Amino acid sequence: EQTQKASMMVQLLLQLSRVEASRPVQMHDVEMSEVILSQIEKLVDRIKEKKLEVRLEEAEPGTIKMNYSHAEQIVFNLIHNAVKYTPEGGSISISWLLDHKYGQLIVSDTGIGFSPKTANRLFDRFYRSDDAPVQSESGSGLGLSLVMAIINHYGGTITADSDGPGKGSRFKVKIPV
Repeated sequence: EQTQKASMMVQLLLQLSRVEASRPVQMHDVEMSEVILSQIEKLVDRIKEKKLEVRLEEAEPGTIKMNYSHAEQIVFNLIHNAVKYTPEGGSISISWLLDHKYGQLIVSDTGIGFSPKTANRLFDRFYRSDDAPVQSESGSGLGLSLVMAIINHYGGTITADSDGPGKGSRFKVKIPV
């Protein structure tokens, strides 16, 4: 188990360094609504186990120009965190909105939320809150920093907000079309 965790951390660090090196990547026309559905499918066993309600509120059709693997990383990490940090019986809502300038992904949950102090550090490498619900889950503290690096690579933004501990969270990603 420890070897698997170490291997996962090395994989994430490699992905992070590749993105931050701004190497050219192969671009595709990515249908984000399909990416969202495929990433939910990867997590369906854990969703069922925790009896979570996952709703795809909006999924506007249309493509965005980016690397397919990067799109998967963004979507998977945000949904995975929502699943991981939402208690049994909670809910997660996902929206994908698209206009002529931006694609916007919103992932909201009824999970553990976070304090303003934690909000300032969420995207720092290796940061994991000291809160007991966070420490009870496995993780490297690299997922959100990888997501931010990918989004920055495309000139986008990510924000996170919460009404406080125990009050859920909301992550908003905007990526230029």
